[in-house]
Amino acid sequence: MKLDNVRLLVVRFEEMFQFYREALGLTLTWGDASGPYASFDLPDGGTIGLFRRELMASTVGTAKLPREGEGQDRFVLILRIEDVDALAVALGQRGVALLGAPRDMPDWGLRIAHLRDPDGNLLELIQDLPSDAASSTLHEDETISLEGSGI
Repeated sequence: MKLDNVRLLVVRFEEMFQFYREALGLTLTWGDASGPYASFDLPDGGTIGLFRRELMASTVGTAKLPREGEGQDRFVLILRIEDVDALAVALGQRGVALLGAPRDMPDWGLRIAHLRDPDGNLLELIQDLPSDAASSTLHEDETISLEGSGI
């Protein structure tokens, strides 16, 4: 089994299209801003698709259910990039607000920043921390054997 792509079911298609093409600078591979579907290649492989949410709801029989509900995020789209700080500056220049300043997460071995796309989906930008900046417990965890774990 192989993951083919991530498809976001969107309400504000045109805004989402512009966000992924213009703000994040992804390469459009199919579709246009009028929808109902568009796909974008990620620079190092992988694809993000956009599809009008109401069409998928109709297809799977959930069109009569509420579209939104308040709660914690149910997923986060993780994008590995070379320089979190540089992209944070570029996004700010394009009018995209981060949820907070980029920060180091030594226990994760990552520098991260979070933002939301126009439909409110959570995105996390990550880059590896230098090994001397990562938590020593992270290095210890990497040596744990997976023997007997079923992996």
